[in-house]
Parts: sequence; C-alpha cells; structure tokens
Amino acid sequence: MLRSVNIGSLLKKKLLNNNNKLFKMNTKSYHTQQHHIKEIKTIEGLKCAVLKPKDKVSNSLMIWLHGLGDTYDGFSEMMKYIIPSQMTCILPNAPIRPITCNGGMRMNGWYDIISLDRSIMEKNEDKEGILRSKVLLDNLILNQIKELKEEINGEYKHIIIGGFSQGAAMSMLVGCQSTSVKFSAIISTSGYVLLRNELKPYVLEKNKDTPLYVYHGLDDDVVNYECFAKKSFDQIENEIKIERKIYNYHSHEVTDEEMQDLQTLFHSVVNEK
Repeated sequence: MLRSVNIGSLLKKKLLNNNNKLFKMNTKSYHTQQHHIKEIKTIEGLKCAVLKPKDKVSNSLMIWLHGLGDTYDGFSEMMKYIIPSQMTCILPNAPIRPITCNGGMRMNGWYDIISLDRSIMEKNEDKEGILRSKVLLDNLILNQIKELKEEINGEYKHIIIGGFSQGAAMSMLVGCQSTSVKFSAIISTSGYVLLRNELKPYVLEKNKDTPLYVYHGLDDDVVNYECFAKKSFDQIENEIKIERKIYNYHSHEVTDEEMQDLQTLFHSVVNEK
C-alpha cells in the first residue's frame, strides 16, 4: 500500500516520467502527430483537450479520462501517436475538489478518496462525487453525438471510453451503467471497479456484450492488482466479457509496451490498419 498521502503528486510524477520515456522512443512504430489537431474547449462544464482528424471526417470517438491530480496534458500528446487517423479523442479535465487522503488539498479528481487503506476505501466511497462526475461525462458524450449529427448528419461508428487509475474507474462506471450509448469498448489501465457492491446489476443491458479490456501492472504500488483491483474485476466478470493483460514488473504507469498494446486495440476496434 502506498505510504505517502500525496497520491496526486505521485501519479502526476509517474505520468510525466512516462511521457518523457515515450517521446524518447523510436516513434516509427507509432502514428505521427500530423493526423490530428489539438483544440482546447469546454464541453458540458468540463475543460477538454480535443484531438480531431486533420484531413478526414471523424468516424469514431474516444473519451479518455486521466487519474487523480493529473490533467488532459498527461495523455493528450501520447494519444496523438496511437489513435486511428479518423478518430476524435476527447480528454476532459476532472473537476477540482479537495481530496481527503491528501489532507484536503484541492486538485483535479473525479471523486474524493477518503483513505488509502483499501478496507476503509471500499466502505467509504464518495458515491455523491462519483455519480456527479458520471452525469458530467454522460452529458459530454451525448453532446458530442449530437454535435456530429447537427454538423454533418453523421453518426460515430464506434465509441470507446477508457482511462487511467481514477479515470479508468470512472470509465468503467460510465460505460457499464450507460442506458443510452452503446460502446464498442471499455478500457481500464491501472483501474478498479467503483460502487460494485451498490449497483446491481453493474452492467446494464445496453452494454452487456461490450468487451472490457483491463491492463494492469503486477507491481502497481497505488492500485494493487492482486489484493484489490483483481477482486473488483472478479466481482463483475459474470456480467461482462473481460479481457485482461497483466504486466510483470510494471508499476502504476502506462509503459511503452502498454501504449503499443493500446494502439493495437484502438485500431482493431475501429478496423483501421
């Protein structure tokens, strides 16, 4: 279990370190940045980085959610390398809120975390904050579907939702509990399942056959896989198809290997080589 209470700073440091490592790589194995342009805009009250196809009409949409204490900057540059050329990717900033386990420090967070003690955390989830963020994200997705319809009378062929850590937890909640949006994939990187003891069923009919892809490191020192995350996934695996890839020696970060796996997944889902 993580000993420091400054979890937001730790996560941000890990993400920044990972970004540096990614951009020092041989990027020939990734898509170059010229496929997308980056815009900053506010959608349904959330400040977002929007990656839009530069020369093509978008036919797919991805919502990617950052972790505690981070912003869209943690992933927006990385996503330019790996998303399909006809995909729009929206990376919203979580609302700024006080985080109890960080001594009440205010930071970007999808919900409050009361304690890093897992037994306390499971019994004292910030249900109000979680559901409030869910409404914001539901509205953001519906806004984008409506916008494409109004602009070109079009529809997205594929909609993906995913995220990292706290963002992964929110992406699973939004995807599994959606009553109006059919997702092509739900993705968790270093995440865990929220409110799993309260929401029955956890996966609603709309996305019963949507696959959930789980990527997690065995050496994750923030969201431990064996003692915490795995148990949460096991609890819902009878409701949704879960495909897991667990990495040896990976900690609480998205590594180069994981980024390549995500790139392969994104392109496979939207059928773009």
